[in-house]
Amino acid sequence: MNLTVEEALTIHPFSKARLVAGKKGTARLINSVNIMDAPDIYKWTKYGEMVFTTAYIMKDNPLQAVKILQELNNKGCSGLGIKLGRYWKEIPSIVVEEAEKLQFPLLELPYEFTFSDQIRALFNAEYNKQKAWLESTTDSKTLSSSSGLSHNIEYFSLVNTIVHYPIAILSNEGQVLFNTSDWTEIELLEDWILDEHFEKTASSKGVCYPIQLNEGEHLYMLVVISPDYQITSEEDTLFTKTANMLSNQLQTSSDLNSESLSDYRSSIVIEKYLEDKMSIDDVTDYLTESELTVLSGSYICTLLNSTDPSLLQSMKEKLSTHPKVRTFTAKHYVLLGGIFSIYSHSDGDKDTSPDINHLANSLSDFLSDTGLEQKMTIYISNSKKQAVSLFEGYSECVETKSIAEQYNFDDPISTYDNLEFISLLRHIPIEYMEKYYNGLLHPLLTKESQYGQEMLHTLETYIKHNGQVNETAKKLFVHRNTVLYRLEKIGELIDVDTKKTNDMLRLKLAFLFKQLKNCG
Repeated sequence: MNLTVEEALTIHPFSKARLVAGKKGTARLINSVNIMDAPDIYKWTKYGEMVFTTAYIMKDNPLQAVKILQELNNKGCSGLGIKLGRYWKEIPSIVVEEAEKLQFPLLELPYEFTFSDQIRALFNAEYNKQKAWLESTTDSKTLSSSSGLSHNIEYFSLVNTIVHYPIAILSNEGQVLFNTSDWTEIELLEDWILDEHFEKTASSKGVCYPIQLNEGEHLYMLVVISPDYQITSEEDTLFTKTANMLSNQLQTSSDLNSESLSDYRSSIVIEKYLEDKMSIDDVTDYLTESELTVLSGSYICTLLNSTDPSLLQSMKEKLSTHPKVRTFTAKHYVLLGGIFSIYSHSDGDKDTSPDINHLANSLSDFLSDTGLEQKMTIYISNSKKQAVSLFEGYSECVETKSIAEQYNFDDPISTYDNLEFISLLRHIPIEYMEKYYNGLLHPLLTKESQYGQEMLHTLETYIKHNGQVNETAKKLFVHRNTVLYRLEKIGELIDVDTKKTNDMLRLKLAFLFKQLKNCG
C-alpha cells in the first residue's frame, strides 16, 4: 500500500472517518494497516503503518493512550484510528491535544463499518491504482518512452515502488543484479535453488516470480517477505503482472541481450570489488572466460567521466565499436558514475610507455570523432600484470582524476605516469619553476611572436606525445617532415637534441613546470 492519509480519507468507507487532530501530518504514507489488540502493540508496529483500535485496551486510562500515541509517532506510524461507540463515546481531550502537538493524524472511525471493510477498501483502491498504471505502462511501446527511464537499474527501482515490498532481481545463474532488501547477497542466495521448470517458487526469503528474456535467458524477481506471511490473491496478481511487464520491457530493450546482460552482471561484481565488498578471488569466479583473458596478462585501466551521466551507456557502446579503440582487446563497464575499462596489451618486462601512449592517442581520437571532448575526460593507469592489481589500476585512475581536477588541467586525456610526476613536483617554489622554464626556452620565448608561438606549440605537442613524430604531425595537421624540420630548428635555437633522453627529460620538466605555474 502506498497512500497518504489525505488520499485514504477520500476512499469509501474510510472517507466516513473524521480527522480530529494532526491535520499537518496527513501527508504521511500508509504502507499497511494493523489492528491494536495489546497495550504494547507499538513494539511490533512498523514505519508507515496505520493502526486501528476499539480503545478497549486503554478505555480506563487516557494517559496510557497518550503514551501509545507517542510511541506510534516515534516508530513513524502514519496514524491512529479509534472506533467510537463501544468503549469511548469521544476521544479524551488530552489525547487529541497530544496528537495535534505531534502532528500525528488521529481519526474517529465510523462505527457502522467493520475494520475489515475499511482495510479492504484501502487495499482495493491502491491495487486498482497500481493495476491501471501497469496496464497503461504495458500498453506503451516501451517503459522508457512513458517514463523517461533509460537503464535497467532504473526499471528495477521503479518496480520496487510498484510492489511496495523489498525486491531482489536474480539471474538464472544465481547472481544478484539488484537488491533493496536488508538481506546481504550471500544471505539471499543461501537456499537458492535454480528452478529448471522456470516457474514461480518460494524460498525462506520470499517468493520468486520468473522474468523471461531473449535467447533463453531469464531472471527472477524475488519479493522479499516473511515466510509466515500469506500473499493475497490480489498481491499475487500484481506481482505476476509486474514480472510480465519487466519481461516485456527487457525483451524489447535495445540495450539488453545475452552479451549485455553478462556485462551488466560483471559490472555489478567489479563495482562491489572496487568498493571492497568482494575479494578478487570471488570476482574471478564470476567473470566470463573473455573477461578473465583480459586480466590474465598485462593490462591498462581507464576511467571515463562525463559531465552528462546520461551519455555513459551510449559511450560504452561507441567505445566497443570505434575502429581505433577496437584494436585493443578490452572490456567496458558502466559503474560508480563512469565507464571503467580494462585494456589488454603486449606482455613482457619491456617499457610499457608506448602501449599507454598508443592507448591515449586512440582514446583521444575517439573523443575527437564523437565531438565530446568538452564533456568527457579519460584517466589512464599504469600497466598492471596480475588480476590482483585491478584495484590498484582503478585507484590510479581515480588519483589521476583528483590531481587533474586539483590543478584544473583541461586536457581530455590524462595519464597516471604524467600526473604522478606533477604531484611530486608541486612542492617546488613557483619562482624556481618559472626560472627553469624561461631559462631553457628563452630563445623561443623571445622570438618574433607568431614564429615563437608556433615553435613552442610544436615542441609542447611533441613532448606531450612522448616524442612520437607521426602523432605530433597528426595533432598539428601538418606533414611529419614539417615536424622534423621544426624540431631541428628548435634544437639549434635552445641547444637540445630531442633524440637524447636527458634533453627530453629537461623539456618535459619545463612544460610540467609551465602547467603547474599556470594552475598555481
